[in-house]
Amino acid sequence: MAIECTDSPLSGLWRPQDHLKHLHYGSGCVERHLLGVIPSPSSKVFIITGSSIATKTPTIRNLEELLGDLHAGTYSDIKQHGQAEGVDEATRLVNEDDKIDTVVSVGGGSPIDSTKMVCFRIHESTGRTLTHIAIPTTLSAAECTAGGGFTRSDGTKLGFMHPSMGVGAIFYDASFARYTPKRLWLSTGMRAVDHAVETVYHPNASEVPWKALAQWALGVLVECLPAADKIHGSDSADDITTKLQLAAFASSGLRGSNFRGGMGLSHALGHALGSPYGIPRKFTISYYHTPRLTFIPLERRANKAEPSSPETPLTHVQSDLQTACNNKPKTKKIPANEFLLTNESLDGETSCLTLGPVLRHKAETDEAAAQQIARLLPALGGNRRGGDARGEAIEVAQRVVALVRELGLEQPSLSARGVGREQVAVIARRASGGEPSKEILALVESLF
Repeated sequence: MAIECTDSPLSGLWRPQDHLKHLHYGSGCVERHLLGVIPSPSSKVFIITGSSIATKTPTIRNLEELLGDLHAGTYSDIKQHGQAEGVDEATRLVNEDDKIDTVVSVGGGSPIDSTKMVCFRIHESTGRTLTHIAIPTTLSAAECTAGGGFTRSDGTKLGFMHPSMGVGAIFYDASFARYTPKRLWLSTGMRAVDHAVETVYHPNASEVPWKALAQWALGVLVECLPAADKIHGSDSADDITTKLQLAAFASSGLRGSNFRGGMGLSHALGHALGSPYGIPRKFTISYYHTPRLTFIPLERRANKAEPSSPETPLTHVQSDLQTACNNKPKTKKIPANEFLLTNESLDGETSCLTLGPVLRHKAETDEAAAQQIARLLPALGGNRRGGDARGEAIEVAQRVVALVRELGLEQPSLSARGVGREQVAVIARRASGGEPSKEILALVESLF
């Protein structure tokens, strides 16, 4: 039975996730150590990535040469948001060769999540368990969870969570991240800031190691993101890049297997908005369910524990595996104001828009959250005064907004993106999972 953690540092439980076996870091670590984590000398390794990395950088070619005879093939057409066609084709290619026992994902959230889906599909259809090695090139931390998803051709987003989707080895190699566009690097860094901050005020996050490391991670992110803004992509940036990669992992990779539910309100708003460039007027999410899949209702995501264990998943939507993986499944469509995906596919640009206002909202309306948020002030360069948690939490919000501005990541308002104010209630309902409070409505209104 999972024991919920609390805000008390002297009571709680942290249960390690069992899928991650290796975490290598440092520039050149792939070249030095990748072959050492491949299951056996007879293994066959398949690479999954996006076209930009494959065609505009030398990384995939170098990786193929490193693997030598172990290399079984490469699929390099994963699109943004993990389009279904790419997942289907990568699955087909891996399934054609039953000697493939290892897949290597290279890139940001889309290649990593798509590779998780390939692992899940192969496991469910054949019983084979693939070793997934991730080489991230952004700070989105998709490699940290055993959940992910993809987008169907009609725009429907599917989310899955299953033990077979866990990443077995992570390589934080600065030489691979060197080619990531600076704005993408910085904005996903703000997503890591979002992870760190919302961890600390989450009532079910364990004090040790997750909250403690999240506070450390925030300090590193605040120090190193401005430095990366000046030198990212250069040979001299490798140490800064590695520090940021480790901070991104610390902000999201230690949540523990007993952690249930989603992150906080900033994440919920990011999902509710759907995109940093506007929200669709009509949007539905198809949910698929097998006995070992867990889907989390939206109303349980914002700082609320998800009560079901992986062995007793939710039963709001039921479907067989063939339905889940078929190109034309029978679906039950659920309005987006009722449910959210389990995977954290939040765009870093959206974190730049929502995190500061959410922190101010929490400081002004939630005393317990304010006390936790105030703990972050030293990591952001401030000094705690004592006896004024609300004021300190507001200062945390102000310093987060200042960091976004310093990085040149200020976001246009929703109005400037063409979102009508009639969407305020829609967004608020999506974020809160029901009828929103006046305070939530006012928070969403402030984004216009």
